[in-house]
Amino acid sequence: KNKNNSEEDFEGGFVLEPQVGLWKNLIDLDIQSMYPNIIISGNLSPETISNNGEIWLNNHWFKKEQGFLPTIIKDLFQLRTRYKKLLKETGDKSYHNKQWSAKILLNAIYGVLAYKGFRLYEPRLASTVTWTGRRIINWSKEIVEKDGYIIVGSDTDSLMVKLPDEYDFEKCIEIGKMLRVKLNESYTILMKQFNIENHTFNMQFEKYFKTFLILAKKNYAGWLVWKD
Repeated sequence: KNKNNSEEDFEGGFVLEPQVGLWKNLIDLDIQSMYPNIIISGNLSPETISNNGEIWLNNHWFKKEQGFLPTIIKDLFQLRTRYKKLLKETGDKSYHNKQWSAKILLNAIYGVLAYKGFRLYEPRLASTVTWTGRRIINWSKEIVEKDGYIIVGSDTDSLMVKLPDEYDFEKCIEIGKMLRVKLNESYTILMKQFNIENHTFNMQFEKYFKTFLILAKKNYAGWLVWKD
């Protein structure tokens, strides 16, 4: 549940209790900036909520004409990309701080929508963000499981996928990349259910662990041998 001093509670992100144990061949799949991209893809903004809207999410209609919140988020994404490029080109570490600031602002937009003290407090938007996030992660989980792989943990925007013990390094990387492509292609099908023609979701294959120890929720350690 999300409370955040709001007038009404709503369900938060999808969390799957991790399977405690020592695992071999575990890959981490993560949706890049999921909450900001939900706002962009669903065109979620206070002024786009409308009974005459075309996009249907969480029992609310949203107009397709771009709202100001998606516009701000797109601008912040572009700004962060620019700062990261300048950091790489110049080596000026001040650009690292600037791109990090843009990242913090991007991730904060969802939170303030759920905060009663914020001028743009709008629980319909905040709850729609988490509702959509749960649909995306559950959809992703089902696709991975249909391919015969085990999900040993999930937290809001990521999946920890257990591959067979007999897979070697090359096979694990191959499967991780294959799942990334398959999931990204599938999101177009999922979004059409809500009349979203264009989306910005990008599942990333970020890490491969040779071994991974899970002791409890958010309490784990792993032997990282590959990172994108």
